[in-house]
Amino acid sequence: MTYPTQNTMRDIEKLITTAEEICTRPFTPATVQDALGISSRERIRWTRDGKLRPIGTKMIRDRRCFSLTLYSAEDVARLLMSPGIMALWRARPASCPPQ
Repeated sequence: MTYPTQNTMRDIEKLITTAEEICTRPFTPATVQDALGISSRERIRWTRDGKLRPIGTKMIRDRRCFSLTLYSAEDVARLLMSPGIMALWRARPASCPPQ
């Protein structure tokens, strides 16, 4: 049986830290749509209705300048863990109040 060396332990800790950073990075609109299996119209409507809250924007400067809305990884994970929430949102959109 071999025991991990100090370098191996350091590498493992670095790998864990990197994985945690990746898991908590903000989601772009396309990533949110892919992760949740929703359409761009649903994402836009739920953002407008305050159901899917953006955490900020990122300015992209390419040939032109545009902003990209960012969403919380924790919010996306919460929705993935509770698909019933999105089912309710689809059944009764906030833009159409109950009768």
